[in-house]
Amino acid sequence: MIKNGTCPFWERDDLSECARREYIEFKFPLFILLTGMIYAFCKVFRAFYLRRKNHTNEAPEFEEQGNGNHEYARFSVLRLKSAWESRSFCNVNNRSTFDKFKKFIEGAFIVLQLTIHLYILSNMPMDNKKFFHQGFLVQMFLWILLLVVITLRLISASQSFRWVLACKRDLWAVSFYSYASLFTLSILPLRSVFIGKIKDKIMVKYIISETFIDLALLLLLSTSSIEGTRYSFLVENENKKLPPAPTVFGLLTFSRIDRLIWKAYKHCLGNADIWDLDINNKSIAILANFEMSSKKGRLLPNIICYFKAVFISQLFLAFVSSFLNFVPSLLMPRILSYVNDPKSQSWNLVSLYVSSMLVSKIIATTCRGQGLFLGEKGTMQLRTVLISNIYSKTLRRTILKDSTTSLQKNASTSFEENPDSSEAEPRKKSSRKDNSVNNVMSIDAFKVSEAMNTFYLACEAVFMTVTALMILYSLLGWSAFAGTFALLAMIPLNFWCATFYGNYQADQLILTDKRTSGISEALNSIRVIKLLAWENLFYQKIINVRDGEIRLLKKKATIFFLNHLIWFFGPTLVSAITFSVFIKFQNQTLTPTIAFTALSLFAILRTPMDQIASTVSLLIQSFISLERIQDYLNEPETRKYEILEQSNTKFGFEDASMEWEAAETSFKLKNISIDFKLNSLNAIIGPTGSGKSSLLLGLLGELNLLSGKIYVPTVESRDDLEIGKDGMTNSMAYCSQTPWLISGTIKDNVVFGEIFNKQKFDDVMKSCCLDKDIKAMTAGIRTDVGDGGFSLSGGQQQRIALARAIYSSSRYLILDDCLSAVDPETALYIYEECLCGPMMKGRTCIITSHNISLVTKRADWLVILDRGEVKSQGKPSDLIKSNEFLRESINNDSKNTTHNQIDLKRSTTSKKTKNGDPEGENSQDEVCAEVENFEETKMEGSVKFSAYKWLADYFGGLGVVFVFTSSAILIHGITLSQGFWLRYWLETGSSGSKSTWLYRIVEGHSNIYFILTYIVIGFVSSFLTSGKVWIAIISGTNVTKKIFAKLLSSILYAKLRFHNVTPTGRIMNRFSKDMDIIDQQLIPNFEGLSYSVVVCLWIILLIGYVTPQFLLFAIPLCALYYTVCTLYLRASRELKRIDNINISPIHQLFAEAIKGVTTIRALADERRFITQSLVAIDRSNAPFFYLNMATEWITYRVDIIGTLVLFSSSVMIIMKASYLDAGLAGILLSNAFSFTETAQWIIKVFSSVELLMSSVERIKEYTDIPSESNGYISPPANWPQTGDVELKNLSLRYSPHSSKALDNVSFKVKAGTKVGIVGRTGAGKSSIIAAIYRLSDWENGTIIIDNKDIKHIPLERLRNSISCIPQDPTLFDGTVRSNLDPFDRYSDVQIYGVLSKVGLIEECDELSLISEQEQPNFSSHKLRNRFIDLNTVVKSGGSNLSQGQRQLLCLARSMLGARNIMLIDEATASIDYISDAKIQKTIRETMKNTTILTIAHRLRSVIDYDKILVMEMGRVKEYDHPYTLISDRNTIFYRLCRQSGEFENLFELAKVSFDNKR
Repeated sequence: MIKNGTCPFWERDDLSECARREYIEFKFPLFILLTGMIYAFCKVFRAFYLRRKNHTNEAPEFEEQGNGNHEYARFSVLRLKSAWESRSFCNVNNRSTFDKFKKFIEGAFIVLQLTIHLYILSNMPMDNKKFFHQGFLVQMFLWILLLVVITLRLISASQSFRWVLACKRDLWAVSFYSYASLFTLSILPLRSVFIGKIKDKIMVKYIISETFIDLALLLLLSTSSIEGTRYSFLVENENKKLPPAPTVFGLLTFSRIDRLIWKAYKHCLGNADIWDLDINNKSIAILANFEMSSKKGRLLPNIICYFKAVFISQLFLAFVSSFLNFVPSLLMPRILSYVNDPKSQSWNLVSLYVSSMLVSKIIATTCRGQGLFLGEKGTMQLRTVLISNIYSKTLRRTILKDSTTSLQKNASTSFEENPDSSEAEPRKKSSRKDNSVNNVMSIDAFKVSEAMNTFYLACEAVFMTVTALMILYSLLGWSAFAGTFALLAMIPLNFWCATFYGNYQADQLILTDKRTSGISEALNSIRVIKLLAWENLFYQKIINVRDGEIRLLKKKATIFFLNHLIWFFGPTLVSAITFSVFIKFQNQTLTPTIAFTALSLFAILRTPMDQIASTVSLLIQSFISLERIQDYLNEPETRKYEILEQSNTKFGFEDASMEWEAAETSFKLKNISIDFKLNSLNAIIGPTGSGKSSLLLGLLGELNLLSGKIYVPTVESRDDLEIGKDGMTNSMAYCSQTPWLISGTIKDNVVFGEIFNKQKFDDVMKSCCLDKDIKAMTAGIRTDVGDGGFSLSGGQQQRIALARAIYSSSRYLILDDCLSAVDPETALYIYEECLCGPMMKGRTCIITSHNISLVTKRADWLVILDRGEVKSQGKPSDLIKSNEFLRESINNDSKNTTHNQIDLKRSTTSKKTKNGDPEGENSQDEVCAEVENFEETKMEGSVKFSAYKWLADYFGGLGVVFVFTSSAILIHGITLSQGFWLRYWLETGSSGSKSTWLYRIVEGHSNIYFILTYIVIGFVSSFLTSGKVWIAIISGTNVTKKIFAKLLSSILYAKLRFHNVTPTGRIMNRFSKDMDIIDQQLIPNFEGLSYSVVVCLWIILLIGYVTPQFLLFAIPLCALYYTVCTLYLRASRELKRIDNINISPIHQLFAEAIKGVTTIRALADERRFITQSLVAIDRSNAPFFYLNMATEWITYRVDIIGTLVLFSSSVMIIMKASYLDAGLAGILLSNAFSFTETAQWIIKVFSSVELLMSSVERIKEYTDIPSESNGYISPPANWPQTGDVELKNLSLRYSPHSSKALDNVSFKVKAGTKVGIVGRTGAGKSSIIAAIYRLSDWENGTIIIDNKDIKHIPLERLRNSISCIPQDPTLFDGTVRSNLDPFDRYSDVQIYGVLSKVGLIEECDELSLISEQEQPNFSSHKLRNRFIDLNTVVKSGGSNLSQGQRQLLCLARSMLGARNIMLIDEATASIDYISDAKIQKTIRETMKNTTILTIAHRLRSVIDYDKILVMEMGRVKEYDHPYTLISDRNTIFYRLCRQSGEFENLFELAKVSFDNKR
């Protein structure tokens, strides 16, 4: 009994009458009245006052920072937010007519309640009139207040009372607060009525009517949309479906997502079905708020500051939920006491206990759901913050050095940087450091964001632990502290395990970085790898790294086993120690009531202890990942915004010295002084490696400025520039040597964020020689270029990149050797029509090129570079007279200075290429066919059984699964036996003895026997449970090892067409995120699912066996359980699949930004790319957000069902109290307590398995892709001995729906013959190489090499037997030696020999070089001799070498392993003409007996060959000696020579060659 003064609050089994009158009818309503009135008055007065003062909040949300700070202007999200808000609209909770009608019903109920109060107050005499009249008066005033509030809410639509709108939500809150409080107060009086404690008829009617009116009002408001709620959405998303307006009931029970779940049940969901996010959950708002709340410094304090409101809310909800979760445990002793002695308590009181268990669990479930959802929403927001900051950092990060060494402790670093790097090279997609960045985004950001989910669980675990110990103390006394000390003793062990786990996790992430870098490098160089037959080499390298990962995963599994054992055995040990101390030292009797109540508490305690263990593990992983993110965000950034000086009159350098990095051996540009001519064409020339590309990058501010000044037209953001009358801005546009394209259409790549002008677009397409290509494409300008330009030829890629620069509004163009990838005719046309045509009016253009005769003839200013210094500059006509290099180069380009007339009306046809379709040999039909494949497919329906069986087969079949399930049944049987053993012990009466405890024998056994047996059962159960988990994880690790090997093999040996049509980001998603899921999440979830199902079945069977009536409840509960599970699983499956698909574009954006960061910064277009990343993040966040809402939807419902199981079990127990003993009842209730958690865990784990199995499906999909067809007849060891090559009626097409790339091609090449293959772009030249290497399957025909049909020869043997120099110079991460000779087959003498032949080292005695290498002194060598040290680092993709040096190194690699047949695909396009002539001479002299097929755009490279093969439209048009063809005016070759601009020179060379071979 609780007393307050003279008025008892509780009398026996009910609320006292005086307490009802004083508290329920007077004091509590008075508190509600005062708080509601004060709050409403303040809000209404404020709104009215602001309206009268005509006050409008026009102040900006943020103060402009960094005025004049150009870097801030480019990257600040606050600057973006205002632009986004101008494009948004507000949906002010468009209320339905029914919702508006509900307000009138609400008003009618209030009037009715007032009428009832007036009637009773005036007509009902009461004994205690003081309290009665006070209470009724207070309640009348409260209802009058509510009538005023509803009146204001009703009149808010009137124009005269528009000011009420500002406080409409506050008025609604007052109404809801009052209704909810009044209904809560009416519950106890209503109970008094039901149990017969209130007998006055009028009072009974009053209480019933008041309760039901309060309930009706509460339901009306709870099911109506919340008034005054504003949801903003972006204008461009107006057509996107908006979520339903929120209601209190919908928010508390997550019913808001009902419609989406029902839609998913009826049919598969697509992106169009996903509701949009309101602007408060958009990334732009999240980031703007984060930026305003953040301070400079470390990321962690800023995260804590931003999410402090979320943390506080979760803390409060965790406290309430934790306390209410223990209410059933507090009431359990009273229920068991009633079972033990039904006369000890009234049935009314026991029924109140059972009802209180139900209510407390429902409220706890609601609080827990809200707390968890706050964490999940925080996870989304934190993920948004991290990914956006990482992306923004990627756009700011310097390209100068390997800035990710902190991410990869074992990453190699080079000591020399590239002197002539092009745009793509500093950020080559395949580079190791860039893929570490990808891991930071895809793995680390996700791990850190998941920590938001654990905060609530951690708080809950702490509160539950403290509460459980407090209750145990009240139940057992100070003996509970003995158990507490045992519990505390386990914490150091846990942290010891956590430390080891964290160390293993850090080591594993390093290996993961290394593995993904190797995979990405292989994917981006797959064509060259296949040409070199290096698939097995890369397979072994990656597998070796993977083996290290597997070893660490197994070590982590062992630590997890120890941690799991400690915390699982903890409750048993704690309970045993507690009971022992309770009996022995406190000399108390351990009754079933005390024992099983304590056991229920220990069972509850197991959950927070397990949560603490998993939380610590996850937090360690999160902190490691956060440190990696912090390290990345701390890396050096570009200094271009500091070093570039703005000038309207000067564009160039003033005594500037620049370098790649601070190292003695680093390439430097020294004392550069250049003043480029404005509104003119400026050309930069020089030999390979002279620093041309570096000079352009220096002009863009990408190099380190040591001294001097760099003048540029502007350093402002592109969006902030004013457009002049000519439509131009004072900005720069950059076209790199290696073309950079984004995934999208041709139009997207050319327009590139500019305003689309069709006439201008058409003019640009024509001037860049793209108009005919576009017409030949079925989709036209809407043709998808694919990942990095997959669906285009190299020439088309380069021309589109050039068109982007030309179409831009930039007045200053910087072009890096943009003509090298096109044939001479096209190059001349682009030069004349584009670079010197009307598109350049009013523009300043700077171009580098090796085609000196072409670029100098109309250039206004010429700069000659050599070894990082300006040798001379001036007008071309003046320099030709004085500069020997220029004269010699022009003479080599063309001895015929009078160029022939060229028909600039060319007929170029659009073809397609990429890797397997190298030069665009297939028609545009293939382009369109392949475009269909660029969209990632989404699996539909439930995960197919074949996916489960596929995974089970790797485990050893379904038999192994059966064994695991059977072991789970056995283990839980052992766990249950612990409770029965305790019951048996208590029934023996041994605990009732208070003397000689350890030695008293009952039925031949002492108490220590029972205690030890209890401990042994607990230890065996815990050990077997933990051991089963360990075995499952170890087995799963072995399985993932096999799956990874299968996936890697499948990808490496897949047909090249698969790589053509599949973006690298999509494949990498399988190797990173999907593989990480299988590695670390899937198997533990499978194991947890099987165990949880077994536990639930045991509980149902146990309760059903003891109380069969429970089955009457169990059947409908199971049906309800099945229904909600089915609805959820279908919805979650669809949402997760969409989420998986929507993550891939984020990977793609990162890959594109990494590769094209120089172009993006040159265009000052960072802001637009940040915006694109935010849109992609929002697109990914939407399904993620609603998936989390669906997860809480099912969790809430499963918890409610579990609560009903507990409630029905309790009802059955008190109904059968006379037939049950307290021990058995305690076992039933203890298990019923755990049912809710277990049932919830089943749904969570099963849905997780379903969702995670989508990753298995995705990986399985890629393990089933067709591999390249392999031969079965091994040729002789010396094959090919001579080098005869013959093609017979060969036809090839790259896709079933495309036209033929090769059409009935037949020709024969005799051994030792050198054949030049010429033709316009798309003629079928490179398709011949693709056919010989069997990169694509033929439609018909044969290829005979040395009398062997190559179709029957094993691929590796075939490709190892032919040398190839591809057009794209591909190098790999390693050293000079590893790139030339990865298998260590050649001596240093041989390697130095080929390096000397290609001109990478000076022509000197190789033996002296070898002796010098033994005692190297590289500081004495100049930059051009870096290749003397064969251990010189070569970065992935050759990013620390110039384009020309890479081509020379690739040429050396092919010459080193020269076979009797060599195929050369335009391998000298990026080499200056003098070097090209030397290389061609070397090839002719050193490979006299080698059969050579060379594809060439430079006709002079092949004019002295034995044969020329002219291709057109996939057919052989001409095949004869060059002199024979050039002498015939009717040949295609003659026309090509004429159009080249050097006809006389070519004719002379062909004639000399012909005469020498007679």
